Amino acid sequence: MVFFVGIAGSGKSTLVSALYNWMDEQGYDVAVVNLDPAAEYLPYVPDVDIRERINARKIMRQFKLGPNASIIASVDMAVADADRIKEEMGAIGAPVALVDTPGQMELFAFRESGSYLVKRLSDTHNVVVYVATPHTCRARRVSPLRPSSPSPAGSGSSCRRWWPSTR
Repeated sequence: MVFFVGIAGSGKSTLVSALYNWMDEQGYDVAVVNLDPAAEYLPYVPDVDIRERINARKIMRQFKLGPNASIIASVDMAVADADRIKEEMGAIGAPVALVDTPGQMELFAFRESGSYLVKRLSDTHNVVVYVATPHTCRARRVSPLRPSSPSPAGSGSSCRRWWPSTR
C-alpha cells in the first residue's frame, strides 16, 4: 500500500489520480482508496471510499463540530470500521493500493488513530509519500529587527535543492 499524506491543497488527490492512471495504462493491477471523509471532489473514482460510510459534513452537523473536529471524529470512526474497509480492499484483489488521506496530515502524524488505521489496513510493507510544495516546504528565518523581512543570514530548507527559487 502506498499512503499519500500532506497538508490540504498539496496535491495528494491529483498525484494519486495521475499515478493511478499511469499504472493502469502500464497494465498494473492497482486500486484507489479514499480515506478523506471531507473530500467534496476527487479527480478519480475510488474503488473504496470512506465517504460511503462516514461523511465529515454530516458528522459536523450531527455533533455540532467545527470542520477540523469533524474530520478528527470521522477518522476516529473510520478506525472502528477498519476491518470492513480492509475487507473491501481485499475483495478488489489488486496487489497495489494507492491510499489518499485527509489534508489534515496531523491525523496521521500526531494521533494514534491515523497510525492504527494504517496498521489495520495493511499486513504488508507500506510506503508513505509526503506530498509537499515549494510553498509548504520553504522555511524562512525572520529578522528580529524587521519581523516581515527575511534575515540577511538567508532562508530556505532542504526542499530548495528540489525546486527552483520562487523569488
